[in-house]
Amino acid sequence: MSDPFAPPPSKPYGQPPLQRPPDQAHPGPGAPYPSGPPPAGTLPPGYGAPGYPVQTGPYSPIVGRPLVADETTWAMLVHLSVFALSIIGPLIVMSTKGNQSPYIRRHAVEALNMHLTLLIIDIVCIFLFWLILPLLLMFGLSIAAAVYGVMAAMAANRGEDYRYPMIWRMVK
Repeated sequence: MSDPFAPPPSKPYGQPPLQRPPDQAHPGPGAPYPSGPPPAGTLPPGYGAPGYPVQTGPYSPIVGRPLVADETTWAMLVHLSVFALSIIGPLIVMSTKGNQSPYIRRHAVEALNMHLTLLIIDIVCIFLFWLILPLLLMFGLSIAAAVYGVMAAMAANRGEDYRYPMIWRMVK
């Protein structure tokens, strides 16, 4: 009886390494694989390979017309209003530029929803000022609003939509 935990026997010196049988050899470049996934170590086809359609996600820019620089600039500024104008910035941009461009309107609505959510949370925290936790919450939310505002402004400048996480979307 053999020991199941014993190491496998070693090969004698000079014996060639294991070879694949000819029917399982790696096919040449461009040849289809016999079945199943490609063997390990092979590279996927390059970008734009046939059979891989380009998919647009829910956060892609408007299809049909390119964005102009003015649209991306206004969308970026509406997100950066978190530093100076708070809730008034998105309201002004939405009322003046929102009818001209759906892209600017989407960004203005998203920034307005973020500012409204922060305003409601700040009002609740002000009423609970004697507790230390609401003060820490206000401080943390201010930092998060600044970080997410910059991230949204960068996405808007690239021509992408941005959704703030964990906000109450009151304005549609």
